[in-house]
Amino acid sequence: AAHIKIKRSFNAERLAELIGFYFGDGNTSKFIRTFRLNNCEVSVLNYCLDVLEELGIKRDKFKVQVIYSTNKEITDSIKERCSLYWSNSLRMEKDKIVSVNKSKNKNETLKYGSARIFLDSAVLVEILLNGVLKRFIEIVSIPKTTLDINLLKAFLRGLAAAEGCVSLNKYNSLTMISLSFDPHSEELQLYQRILKNIGVSPSSAQGNELTIHNISNFRVLNKIELFKMHDKRNEKFNLGYKNHKLS
Repeated sequence: AAHIKIKRSFNAERLAELIGFYFGDGNTSKFIRTFRLNNCEVSVLNYCLDVLEELGIKRDKFKVQVIYSTNKEITDSIKERCSLYWSNSLRMEKDKIVSVNKSKNKNETLKYGSARIFLDSAVLVEILLNGVLKRFIEIVSIPKTTLDINLLKAFLRGLAAAEGCVSLNKYNSLTMISLSFDPHSEELQLYQRILKNIGVSPSSAQGNELTIHNISNFRVLNKIELFKMHDKRNEKFNLGYKNHKLS
């Protein structure tokens, strides 16, 4: 495999956003040798690819698998539709879309499936997982400086792009923000600590969701542009926040 050169100077906050997404996205088990990111939202994947390009890892190094949920067989026209959509959306050559794989589901959930972007590079995984991610977890757990707090906010934006959810009521007013976590891990404690460090008090954790209510919390999350990386959620949050303030 070709060597990966990572630039020495880069924007630490942008890197923190990428790492927050990478962490929330769940492809960080000890045995993974491939760097990969999954999502069905184009804006998030493009955001991450842009950050990776800033680090010196070009788009054309990546390949894409499309995961398509259905209970039927995947036809050639579905494969064609998904491949075209993702190659156009991610600004990649069509031959970079290596497969469209079926994920068993009672119904077809998304017209174009979701994309898994990957790069077979044990070195990159090693650097990001065991180097950068570990360091960021230390920083966001106990931030000591203003820079640390800014990195924490950036990490949280990445996390929200992977695991966040926005709930509005029938008046399109913001009622709740939630973050999903893996209940079989230390994630809940980490998320609670991160939020506490910026003055947000979550309400409760039920099942695998940590919920946040209350305008004082929403105000903080609005200020840090919580859903900046995820266009759809960002739009929904901004609408709900505006209406909440009006009500």
